[in-house]
Amino acid sequence: MASPTATSTNLLPPTASTAIATLLARATDALVQPPSSRLLNDPIAATTLANLSLPPSEASTNPSGRTRAFNQVVLLRARHLDFWTREFLAAHPQATVLHLACGLDSRAWRVFSGGSEAADLAEGPQNMNSANTNANANATSQGREEITMQGDNLMNPPRQVHWIDIDVPSITTLRKDVLPTSPFPTTTISSSSSSPNNYTYILLPHDVTSPGWLESLPTTHPTLVIMEGLLMYLSPAEASTLVQRICSHFGDNGAGGQIICDVVGRRFLATQKSVTPIARTGAVMRFAADAAGEVERMHERLRVRDQVGMWERPGRELCDWYTRWSMWIWSWIPGVNTMGLDLRLDF
Repeated sequence: MASPTATSTNLLPPTASTAIATLLARATDALVQPPSSRLLNDPIAATTLANLSLPPSEASTNPSGRTRAFNQVVLLRARHLDFWTREFLAAHPQATVLHLACGLDSRAWRVFSGGSEAADLAEGPQNMNSANTNANANATSQGREEITMQGDNLMNPPRQVHWIDIDVPSITTLRKDVLPTSPFPTTTISSSSSSPNNYTYILLPHDVTSPGWLESLPTTHPTLVIMEGLLMYLSPAEASTLVQRICSHFGDNGAGGQIICDVVGRRFLATQKSVTPIARTGAVMRFAADAAGEVERMHERLRVRDQVGMWERPGRELCDWYTRWSMWIWSWIPGVNTMGLDLRLDF
């Protein structure tokens, strides 16, 4: 990692600039006291923000009102996808993780360090698997059964993990200046597939809507594809094409795996300008889905394993009263209760 210097973010395109907004959410959370009250507990995010050397007006870690609620919703999303990532790695000790549109996220560091201390026990929604999911339904999970998430216990040390972070070149160049080189100690990186702890990390500069970048990626082991805060910024055709290419490359030609992602509902598209941290970047969301089945139908191999509304995300009890109250209200309003969904699909 380069020495912390003033780093300009003015040249980032609008969609890539959203990486700053979500980084601010994680960095703000990392400063919360006591640590047990943190939703994500990502100290690397605070360091990354400091390394960016943004003007004070753009780097405030004391948000108020709706911006604080936005931050907490973003943090719950990251926390939930982190948990699903740990679950996948616990079930597949030899795996590839493909983190698309990684932005300035230090997910790999969080996943292998255990993440938030509060993630060991959290409320969660009842699983919504493909056997009982009606693809044409309104698709808000009605189950409120409590489950126990024991995140750290899920991470039996994997034997072989190939972690690939991918984003547009302007972001990957910035990452090299403000983030550590790798989440893994150099002593655990090995070129030998027989190594008991063979972890590798690669950062690749690609526009995921462009052709050709998938073909060189390995398909030998089950692959987890993480798409957090990505699909909504694509056109419907781009989103469908990307999902189809992923399923064909890693499913038809490889060992299969999972996609974990989030989508916004159609109601959210109509109100997106009211979300100030995103609106100020100039980024425009174009793809929406009100049900997991809409993504499932993009490829014949896909099967929905889980659908979780933003108001059901584990850890919500740690949010402030305004965010908890808002999410409770949203959960009862048709069209609003599908404004944000976390999806897990097997392929």
